[in-house]
Amino acid sequence: MPTIKLKISDKALDKVLWLLSHFRSDEVQILSDKTFEEAKQYLHEEYAKLKSGESSLVGLEEASKKLDEVIARYER
Repeated sequence: MPTIKLKISDKALDKVLWLLSHFRSDEVQILSDKTFEEAKQYLHEEYAKLKSGESSLVGLEEASKKLDEVIARYER
């Protein structure tokens, strides 16, 4: 079954959804794009934490060192 992606204005959304609801589920399925929206919200929240100083970034070497410490702790 082919998939198409539509960008629909708020004014037309109800009409399009009404039309699509008249098809059987084996003919048309409405797919949600929540994954993108959830990722977008998460990134905005993390960026706000960085800007406020609530969290900070670490370099690759520091992250690798911390990961090695955690692995060593659980290998025993």
